[in-house]
Amino acid sequence: MTNSKLNNPGIIYFVQEKDLLGYSTPNYVKIGLVKSNEIGRSGEDRKDEHQTGNPRPLYIAHSITTKASVSKLESLIHQKLSLHRHRGEWFVKPNGEIDPFIKESNLINEQLQDQLKNDLKIEELNSQVSSGKTTKPSSEAQDIHNELLRVIKEKKEIETQKKIIELKLRLLSGSSNNSIEGVFQWILKRESQRFDAKNFEKENPELFEKYAKESQSSIFRIQKINSNINKELIEELNSKVSHLDASEKSTKIARSNEAEDLHREWLTLLSQQQPLELKKENLVNQLKILCDNNSGLENICSWKREPIKKIKKSDLSELDKDIVNKYLVKVKSTSSFMLNTFRAYKFK
Repeated sequence: MTNSKLNNPGIIYFVQEKDLLGYSTPNYVKIGLVKSNEIGRSGEDRKDEHQTGNPRPLYIAHSITTKASVSKLESLIHQKLSLHRHRGEWFVKPNGEIDPFIKESNLINEQLQDQLKNDLKIEELNSQVSSGKTTKPSSEAQDIHNELLRVIKEKKEIETQKKIIELKLRLLSGSSNNSIEGVFQWILKRESQRFDAKNFEKENPELFEKYAKESQSSIFRIQKINSNINKELIEELNSKVSHLDASEKSTKIARSNEAEDLHREWLTLLSQQQPLELKKENLVNQLKILCDNNSGLENICSWKREPIKKIKKSDLSELDKDIVNKYLVKVKSTSSFMLNTFRAYKFK
């Protein structure tokens, strides 16, 4: 099979605990990965690593081998099981049963492996230059587009519901920079610098041509997407959040029952979003294959691919530092809202 970042195979392993008498414990399972390029390592090796610091013996309860990207498979499994995620790669089994987790994981793996052939074809098409011609769509393309619009609408509805919950949680915190214990926190991104490539190119065209590197631009757009879902409610909640006072010091407040219920609802939506994301990706790939080397399908999609030149600070190591430093722009420190994709507190 073609060597590609899309088909980095490996193994998903399910590690469980035993108590001191050797019985399987009903609570936790760790779902992790071993990449095929980790030569000589296995799920057993990873199990032994995780054993350190754990007083109960660990064992491999199940494993899944994939031909697709094992990292992507692990990420999708973690998202699908997010309502059961305790912390990191550890999950709480529903009713002490591991079989529902294995069933969901196998289903996702089958879908990824089914898409692999299309993924590799897309990677090939992505490296080509589009013709500039837009063609008339076939009935197959129209059917795919209609299904894609349905999936996008459903996915957008879930994203909107998640956004509403996030705004409600921020209101519950009582301050514009407070966190709720176990539910969400603010992540500080410190002041940094970025290289202003756009102005460098504009003011130094000759140096740009000399040092810039070839790259491939690929822009795919779907037509006829409606994104105005619950716009009024989101604007109302945003307005309320904007009027929250900022406390002098960011504090972590205790969870309320309302906050836990909202968090649970958000995690449920995150889980429901996973199959839609995979479905959308599959449908988009089908349309890309129908585009082939064309620049789009009329009233359905556009797919522009062309070679471009890009430049980074690291490409200019030969230049005088004063020239490069002239295009270093300060990026102010910012805080970003992050809602936990797990529940670090007792499940109800």
